[in-house]
Amino acid sequence: MDDLSEERREQLTLFREVTQEEDDAKARQYMEMSNWNVEQAINLHMSGALDATPSFPSQGPRGGGGGAQQGPLIERDDDQGSESGFSRAAEGAGGLVRRVMGTIGGFLNSILAPDEVAIAAAQGNGSAFKIWHERTFPDTPHPTFFEGSFRQAINHAKDNLKLLCVYLHCDSVQGAEGMCKDVLSNEFVKSLIDENCVFWAGDIVHRNFYDIARQLQVRQYPYLSVILPISADNYRVLHKADGQQATSVDGLVAILTQGADDLSRNRQELANEQNRAVQDRLLRQEQDREYQEGLAKDREAEESRRREEEARQKAREEERQAQQQREQEAQELEAKRRKLATDIVSNVEAALVAAADQPKTKIQVKFPTGQRVNRSFLQSHSLKDLFDWVESCEYSEASAPKVPSKFALSTSFPTKQLARSDETLKEAGLVPNCQILLQDLSDDDDL
Repeated sequence: MDDLSEERREQLTLFREVTQEEDDAKARQYMEMSNWNVEQAINLHMSGALDATPSFPSQGPRGGGGGAQQGPLIERDDDQGSESGFSRAAEGAGGLVRRVMGTIGGFLNSILAPDEVAIAAAQGNGSAFKIWHERTFPDTPHPTFFEGSFRQAINHAKDNLKLLCVYLHCDSVQGAEGMCKDVLSNEFVKSLIDENCVFWAGDIVHRNFYDIARQLQVRQYPYLSVILPISADNYRVLHKADGQQATSVDGLVAILTQGADDLSRNRQELANEQNRAVQDRLLRQEQDREYQEGLAKDREAEESRRREEEARQKAREEERQAQQQREQEAQELEAKRRKLATDIVSNVEAALVAAADQPKTKIQVKFPTGQRVNRSFLQSHSLKDLFDWVESCEYSEASAPKVPSKFALSTSFPTKQLARSDETLKEAGLVPNCQILLQDLSDDDDL
C-alpha cells in the first residue's frame, strides 16, 4: 500500500471494513477493477466476481462478527435451508452469473455516462432508489418515493402528520426482485403507503443507506418498517416486516393498516394536545390579563396614596413655613412695637411738658373686648402719633390688652373712619376729648 495515495488508502480501508475482505491483494484488485469507486467495488465483491465458486453469505455485505462496523445480517429463510445442495448450487451459480453480468454492465455504464444513482446515493437521497427502480422495472407501478434524505423524510412526514414508511433493499437476497415487481406494485399496498406515509427507500449497497439499516438494527432483507416521526433526531418504529414476511402482500397490508390506525390515533392525540395547548394558552393569557389589571390597580392605588402623602407632606411643609413666617413676623412686630412704645411715649410726654400751656385733648381707645386705654395728647399731635401710640400701647400702658396686628380706628359718634396721616388731632375733630373705637382687621392666624 506504500505506492497508494492517502485518499486511495482510505478508500481501500473503507472497502475492506464494509466487505470484511481480509485479502489485501483481492481487495485492491476489486478497487482497481472499479476504477477506485468504492460502491462499484462493493457490488463486484457482493457478486463474487473474483471467487472461483459461488458463495452464499448468511450475513449482509457489511456483516461480520469481528469487524470494526457491525452490519445488518442478510439471513436466508428457513425454507431455503431445506433445499438440496444441488439445487442451491445451481441457483447460486445462475444468480452469480446474473449478478456478475449486471454489476459489470453497471460498471461499464458508469464509465461511459454519469451515474445518477451513485450521485444521489452519495448524498443519501431516496431519489437513488427511485432512479434504479424505474430503470430496472420500467412501467411497474410503485408508491411515491420521497427523493430527499432520511432526515428530510422524517421532517416531511412530521410536518404533514404522516407516518414514515422505510424500505431497505438488498438485491442479493431472495425475494428482493419480487418485492419490487409484485409487492410494492400492489394497488392496495401502494394506496395505503401513499395515503398515510412518506415513502423512503434505499439500497444498502450504498454506504448511506447501509448506515440507516444499522441505525434501524435491520437483521433481514427485504425490510420495510412503519415509523412514527417525533423530531428530526427522534422517531419510533411502530411496525416492521423483514425477510420472507416482507414479501407477503397480506403481511404488509396488515402492518400498514395497523400503522394507519396508529396514525389516526396519533393525529387525534396531537389534535387534543394542540387543543389543550390552545386552552392553556388562552387560560394563561386570561390569567396574565387579570394579573396585569390587578397590577395596574395596585399601581394606581399606590400612586394615589403617594400623591395624597405628597400633598399631606406639602401641606405640612407649607403650614410649617407659614407658622415660621407668622412667628417671625410676630417677633418682628413685637420688636417694632416695643421700640415704638418707648419712642412715642417719650415724645408725647416730652411734648406735654415742654408745651404745658398748649391746648390738650384726652383720647380714650375702646378695644373689641371692652377694655379702654386713655392718654392725653397735644391738639397739635397728628393722627400718625395717635396710630403709633395705639399700636404700641400694650407695651406702654399697663391696662392695655393685646393689640391686633392689623386694626382700624374710628370715632364712635358721629362715626368717622380715621387714617394714619399728618392731620392734627384738632383738625380731625378729636378735641377736647374723644372716644376712639378699635376694630380688629387681623386674620385669626396672624398671631
